[in-house]
Amino acid sequence: MPVKKYKNNYQARKARVKQINGYLKNNSTSFSFRFMNDKDSAVIEKLKKVSNKSDYIRQLIIKDINSSK
Repeated sequence: MPVKKYKNNYQARKARVKQINGYLKNNSTSFSFRFMNDKDSAVIEKLKKVSNKSDYIRQLIIKDINSSK
């Protein structure tokens, strides 16, 4: 496959971002959570202490799935 030539770095970066966004759109799902400071303070504090929040939540869900089998 031939390498596409771009007139400048801006066009090359724009094409790369478009490629990455297309990949993410087709191969990933995003979730967003909002916690209330007064009601969920324990959850907020725990998540602040965890270095990789997405992996921590993923592992909790996997553990829950495995325990419910």
